[in-house]
Amino acid sequence: MEPVNPVNQSFRMIACPHILSTEKDRIDRYVPEGGTVADHLRVLGWIPDNLNARVFIDGKYIEQAQWEYAVPCAGQSVVIRAVPMGGGGGGGQGKDALRIVAMLAVVVASVVTQQYWAIGALGMSVAMTGAIAGAAVSIVGTLAINGLIPVPLPRRPLSQPMPQRALQEAA
Repeated sequence: MEPVNPVNQSFRMIACPHILSTEKDRIDRYVPEGGTVADHLRVLGWIPDNLNARVFIDGKYIEQAQWEYAVPCAGQSVVIRAVPMGGGGGGGQGKDALRIVAMLAVVVASVVTQQYWAIGALGMSVAMTGAIAGAAVSIVGTLAINGLIPVPLPRRPLSQPMPQRALQEAA
């Protein structure tokens, strides 16, 4: 259900704070014009510098660098949508890819080691030796990868919007 525009000097703001849901805790209201996108985010209780989101004014994407300067006008619509971010923060997407390639190399080395020790195995002791050697290569390789390419620390969750009552008091 679309809210009714009570005043002609306002714009519609839709904010979706959850990355997997467009309905959970969705904010859909008319806001008086004036103020930048960053100002309106602060009224919601969100910190623009720490926010991973996409902002659109009338369907036009607004870069995060422009949030302090973009001012929505009356009659426009502003959509704010949280987006997932990852890769170790700060654009560390390559770090995850490197970890994946390194882990695949460890798996291959483990299998090759196990097969090398088990070739020509006639008894259980040689096959067991191959299995233990493969496991040792896997464990040592994983520890080496974790030491050389640390697992990225988790990001802080997106701050939750202020309750409806606090928003009305702030406006």
